[in-house]
Amino acid sequence: MGRAEKILKGLASLREEEILCDVQLEAEGRHISAHKAVLSAASPYWKAMFSGRFKEAKEQVVSVKEVSFFGLRSVIECIYTTELGSLDGESIEHVLPAAHLLQMSDITDECVTWMSQNITNANCFKFLKMGEKFGIDNVEETVTGFILKNFVGISKTGDFEKISKSALIKYLTSDILKTNIDESVVFRAAKKWILANDVSADDVVEIMSHVRFGLIHSNQLLKEISHDPIIQMSAKCREMIDNAMLYHLNVFTQPWCDGTLNRARGEAGIILLPCGTKVDGYNVSDKHVDVHFISLPGLKKANQNNRLDISAVYESMSCVRIRNFLYLFGVNGSGYQNFAKRYDGSTNTWLELSSVPREAVVGPAISHYKTEIFLMGGMIVTETSDYGSEPDEIIDSVYIYDIPKNNWSKGKSLPTELSYAATAELNGNIYLTGGEPNYESASNKVWAYDIKAQIWLTKAPMNHSRCYHAAEFVDEKLYVIGGSKINHYRVQSIKSIEMYAPLLNQWTILLLDGIDNTVFSSFAIGKKILLVGGQTNNRKDRVSCYDIGKNEISMSKEKLPSDSSSNVSAPMILPQLL
Repeated sequence: MGRAEKILKGLASLREEEILCDVQLEAEGRHISAHKAVLSAASPYWKAMFSGRFKEAKEQVVSVKEVSFFGLRSVIECIYTTELGSLDGESIEHVLPAAHLLQMSDITDECVTWMSQNITNANCFKFLKMGEKFGIDNVEETVTGFILKNFVGISKTGDFEKISKSALIKYLTSDILKTNIDESVVFRAAKKWILANDVSADDVVEIMSHVRFGLIHSNQLLKEISHDPIIQMSAKCREMIDNAMLYHLNVFTQPWCDGTLNRARGEAGIILLPCGTKVDGYNVSDKHVDVHFISLPGLKKANQNNRLDISAVYESMSCVRIRNFLYLFGVNGSGYQNFAKRYDGSTNTWLELSSVPREAVVGPAISHYKTEIFLMGGMIVTETSDYGSEPDEIIDSVYIYDIPKNNWSKGKSLPTELSYAATAELNGNIYLTGGEPNYESASNKVWAYDIKAQIWLTKAPMNHSRCYHAAEFVDEKLYVIGGSKINHYRVQSIKSIEMYAPLLNQWTILLLDGIDNTVFSSFAIGKKILLVGGQTNNRKDRVSCYDIGKNEISMSKEKLPSDSSSNVSAPMILPQLL
């Protein structure tokens, strides 16, 4: 036993035997003996009381009216023994108020830790009130997070009906409210609260305006919710349902609809689709593509997985993200047919789109502008194609997908036949960089397609020829990263990172030894460019990050859920991550 511990044990013994005690603390008519010096050393509250000009400094009996005897005794015993004793749902209601009043921050912290670890659907609102009453921000934050995450179950409790209208609206407006991808639970929770409380018609409209009816399936809206008495009682509520039905009817214009109808509830993450994980040349053995949902940062994989019923050909899928919708184009390995699909990140649903009316093509460049998606070039592939030898044909055709009309038209052809180039759009111009003009070499050429004028303009070439690389605009500067150079069928990595200034029509090499990687997907977030997967052994199951401000490459410590030497990915708001 150390000296300090021995002294503390002696003080506790003196208190128990009421030796040298100079104050009696009274709560609820019961008394506790203590030493003013010990209390003052442990608490600023007691120090101010006993060493100042307060009358209690001279009194032998001090009444503490704001706390229970149990709470006061627990705090005093902790001062003398450093042990708080076991907490439970009942004792916490006594100990926390006493610790807060007596300014015992260490005991308060211990109470807060216990509450954070023992929140349940049954006690969460009680804990929340305690946090609000004593101004403990981290309790409010932790409990609110728990309520949002467990909203489905909590909304069924009796205590849910007793929360204030402002608290209800706070939960309903949250983008991280976990609904298990079923917005109808939000409607039912709002309805339950309305029926249990005395509210005005305006209150009903205000509350219902925070339900995202566009996320509810049209059949449920039509057959159930539209006939609900709470909806029928208000013309404005009926209008909400009508707008949601129009949203579902105009399926191809959904990305441009009012955000209050369909704004996703979820967390930022990556949707990742490996392009055929079991490949023998172009002969794909899988009948599906796994769809992974991964958090950012941390690369934590969501428990929910999806399977897309296609067998995608190796390096055959291309995608663009428009708001929280992912447009996916590629070649199905079963029969080598083009496919086109749209993923709605808000509702976790797939929609079949009109496929591009041409031969099966892999390696097209892809870009989008406003309501159009451009698929440019690529190489024709058939069931007899042998990856690693001369393909059937590299093409220069451009096909344009009109999103609201769900149809295709042929666009202005590329300046040359090209596959595996990288594109990025800025101010109505699509910049096309590098690629394979033939199967023996890569290109350093750059063109810009003026969408309005429908003409291709030649731009300054890159310093290094490359294909299978990344091209992203950040702050109106074009960054190209990594990729490969092909020289008479020999593939060599291109490690450099270059930056293009459109106004100057000039390229600058930022890093010569930037990243040894190729055949990855990429996207920009803020001033960083993320590179997902790739072919290099040490990077194919990682996410690399190019930090533009620091001009350096880093690599995630966490692994992707699978090797992604060829993949498509995009940042989205994903309910699966909640």
